Amino acid sequence: MSSTLNRRAILAGVATVPAAVAVAVPTIAEPLPPASAAIEYMQEQIKVKEAEIEVLKRAIPAEVATSALSADDDAELLRLDTELDAVIVDRRAQMAIDKKSHDTWMATCDAAGLPNVERDSMPFEEWRAYQHKRVALLRDDDPVDEHGCSIAWDRIHGKMWPAINAIMALKATTVAGLAVQAKAISLSFSELWDIETDWEDHHRRFIEAVCAFTGVTPVPLEVQS
Repeated sequence: MSSTLNRRAILAGVATVPAAVAVAVPTIAEPLPPASAAIEYMQEQIKVKEAEIEVLKRAIPAEVATSALSADDDAELLRLDTELDAVIVDRRAQMAIDKKSHDTWMATCDAAGLPNVERDSMPFEEWRAYQHKRVALLRDDDPVDEHGCSIAWDRIHGKMWPAINAIMALKATTVAGLAVQAKAISLSFSELWDIETDWEDHHRRFIEAVCAFTGVTPVPLEVQS
């Protein structure tokens, strides 16, 4: 305690400094600058910061222009969305036609005593002959081309795939644009909703998550509902 009081006394000038410890006493080599000098320095720094802010303000229009270009990209996505929606309507209508035809065929088979059976319920050759009898009862009104492909589905796919490819070739910059791409990719990979494996389940869940985030319903689920 006495040593502390001695140091205070020495610094206050009321006690003498022993020669042995005189070197340990701090001294002020130069007086502190006046307060006005510190204020002037702060004012100069403020001016510097204000000048930097003005530079940033002048740079804003360029950023706005870049955003406008991004908006143009999403405008193209929204335009393509109308094309995709038209294809989805045609696709849904054709699927309804196919389902009605399939249901009619199944009912005809049941009435003929040829209900659907599991593949493992009989030897393969017997099962194949059984299926040939069922197919003979199929009355398909869907016109086909020279290759046996559905003309209606060829027409739908001829519009669907170009629309999907055009949509996925763009980079979405807004949630609305991302919603268009989420819808397109759910249509492109619609088979994921018909397969029950962990690998496909991961892809399906990711697409459903993006669709939920952007506020759209995956196309296969729209058809199911």
